[in-house]
Amino acid sequence: MSKFTPGPWKTMDDDCVYAMNKLTRIGHILGLSREEQDANVRLIAAAPEMYDELYKVMQVLVGESWFGKNKFAELTISIKDLLARIDGEAEK
Repeated sequence: MSKFTPGPWKTMDDDCVYAMNKLTRIGHILGLSREEQDANVRLIAAAPEMYDELYKVMQVLVGESWFGKNKFAELTISIKDLLARIDGEAEK
């Protein structure tokens, strides 16, 4: 397991990313434009969840899957929802 601060990480209106389990600020995000800054905040806040989803994919690819037949669809939906949040197309 990686050594990063455990998630979930969330964003606030102050352009910061926080680790909610510790109420600790992970970082203050700057960007060239407001749109880019907001996109960077969403991407960084999703990092722990992205790690978890990639770990599941890796398990499938190397044959260590704990998935049943219908779990591939659940994984696909989970990743699709995560990407939509990162892209700012869904609520946090």
